[in-house]
Amino acid sequence: MTSDASGQPIPVKVLSSLLVSAIDAAGQDSVNACINAQSGLSFAEFSKREHNTDAINALLQALSDTTQIPLFSFEMGWALSPRSFGSYGRALYSSPSWTTWCRTAVKFADHIGLPSGALSVGKSHDKAALQFHGLNFEAHQLDLFYTGALLRLYLLSSESNQQASVHIRNDVIPIVNESFGLSCTATSNSCLILSFTGSAGLPRLANAKVHAVFVRDMSQLGSEEEPHPLAFHVQRLIESQANLHHVNQSWVAEKLNMSERNLLRKLKSANISFRDLFNRVRSKRSLDLLFSGMSIGEIGNALGYSERATFERAFKTWQGITPVAMQSRFASLAAEHKIDNLITAESIPAPPTMLPKLVSLIGDDDFHIDELVALVESDPVITSKVLTIANSALYGYSGIASVKQAILTVLGVQKLQAIVITILSTDVFSDLPSHFPYDRFWFRSLAAAQISAELADIAGIKSDQKFTIYIAALLHNIGHLGLAYCLSEGFEELMHEDMDSLSWREQINLQRLRLGIHSVQVTEVLLNLWAFPSDIVKVLRESGICSDFLNADTNKAPSILHQTLKLVEIAEQCWKDESATKDQVSVYIASELSDGDQKTQIFEPLSDKLVAICSALWEHAGTLVLK
Repeated sequence: MTSDASGQPIPVKVLSSLLVSAIDAAGQDSVNACINAQSGLSFAEFSKREHNTDAINALLQALSDTTQIPLFSFEMGWALSPRSFGSYGRALYSSPSWTTWCRTAVKFADHIGLPSGALSVGKSHDKAALQFHGLNFEAHQLDLFYTGALLRLYLLSSESNQQASVHIRNDVIPIVNESFGLSCTATSNSCLILSFTGSAGLPRLANAKVHAVFVRDMSQLGSEEEPHPLAFHVQRLIESQANLHHVNQSWVAEKLNMSERNLLRKLKSANISFRDLFNRVRSKRSLDLLFSGMSIGEIGNALGYSERATFERAFKTWQGITPVAMQSRFASLAAEHKIDNLITAESIPAPPTMLPKLVSLIGDDDFHIDELVALVESDPVITSKVLTIANSALYGYSGIASVKQAILTVLGVQKLQAIVITILSTDVFSDLPSHFPYDRFWFRSLAAAQISAELADIAGIKSDQKFTIYIAALLHNIGHLGLAYCLSEGFEELMHEDMDSLSWREQINLQRLRLGIHSVQVTEVLLNLWAFPSDIVKVLRESGICSDFLNADTNKAPSILHQTLKLVEIAEQCWKDESATKDQVSVYIASELSDGDQKTQIFEPLSDKLVAICSALWEHAGTLVLK
């Protein structure tokens, strides 16, 4: 392929993602017209060719003028598909430190089309920094494009914009901060600076072994040194095979028209091992297949392993982590699917008749307690489940014999209402397989509700918001049931993985990678479908419960829910450890408290109660499985 003009070539994957994003933003007709005006080519012809920075800059300028969208080119870079970054993006995500992240970004910048010298590693206020030089947003739209792309790469690596100081051109800051949710400050010169503090921690997917795989891949692509001829042919021959079951040194020797003994002798003379070459191909391909969403068993088979366990041991030797854990952590590389294409109103069973009645009473101050009691007691099964919870060690009561007594003595009207709504919501999906982890589901739900109530008290949350947080905490994982019901085949495959070794957030990530959506998204769909108040749905959506980001505003409902679910994960870690004691629960909580003054201030007054809540749920979880 040839370039249309002078300048740095733009990688095909980057160009392809850029054009897809441009169509989404400007429409197919506008993109077609701009391409034809700039190059005289049709969209199909243009997309099949390699182009350089000058040609793409002209196209971005034309699209920006046509659409009149502020920072159109920045948005194109920001929207760039993670997969379009290829090994460059994956090497950044897995960097073992932020200094390595910066150095990798600079060394291999040409892999995303940046010209030599555009990036450098420097210092900003005595902090390690990545600098993107010579930004000229008025004359060069491509600078805006790459600014958006670099910020996107950074945020995908950190999952938070709090770990680095972002400095950018002053005239761009207002639109960037408002439109993209960033917190940029001004820099005096024309460059983007990402400066990392000493307390920034590590990139969230830090893994030195994985990082080395992708750096080696990029180094080989860009190396000017001639590889050993025989080793090169052996590796390329292995790479050409879709399935590696039949590949061994005898097969390779036959394909190269030499004896097996001669093959091994020639490789040995160059200090090269056939096993090393074979495992190098297997290691790289295993990562590519993992990030594509393929199941662990299928990957092992494709790589030539007859036993899944053998592949898992080999993978852990290569990468220092199990394949299922690796897959869940790199789920940000997965392609998102529109949930409407996978979960529809028609695919959800009709809820029990009591559910819409109870939902309609949320926020209604006029209904009488006896009305609620009569409604609940009209269903003996629901009544039995309510009494099971009211008499559990979680609340420290026993001998509660009626729904009204449960309200007056233990739960109160709103908590009982929320618990019954949750029970009814789970009953919608009563046909799930018997091995569905109901114990873990109810542990999460009840722990989240109790912890959220305590946190809301400490934070001084108003009464109406307390109930919103409480019911959101109880229902936050209801989508787990919906996902298992609507995508039963894919979910069943996930159940065969070692899910107990993963945290709840890692399980969410694995769902996203394998199924295209995750249970938190399904929760929102269900609550909207069942006409829950919008403020409950909003708390769930804004809590950022799929990320590690802790909202600085601790008095807002979404932040309380986020903090709650972080603590629930601590409780789950203790629960999974069958030998855990009450003292060990305290240790887990103390480790969370040690992470910053803000968290300590929030959680310290709650420490003793958290120990009691976690221990009670852990010790009596079996009695709280309300299938």
